[in-house]
Amino acid sequence: MDTDKDIIFLIAELKSSITNLNANIEVLRTENRELRTEVKEIRAQMNRWKGALPVIIAIGGILAFFITILDKIKTLFI
Repeated sequence: MDTDKDIIFLIAELKSSITNLNANIEVLRTENRELRTEVKEIRAQMNRWKGALPVIIAIGGILAFFITILDKIKTLFI
């Protein structure tokens, strides 16, 4: 008889554990949806700036070129 009570007790614990696991899974699903949304936003932002990086590097190269030329011209007159 004690084994029947033990089995009933174990089944009740299992039901409680399964309920808790289902609640935890739902929380994880919600967090996963939020993370996916944030990753999409970050990816969109990165894609917007992807083309700007070469432009910024090119502008820096052009500025460095002109500064070098101005420095050489300046040394000619001094």
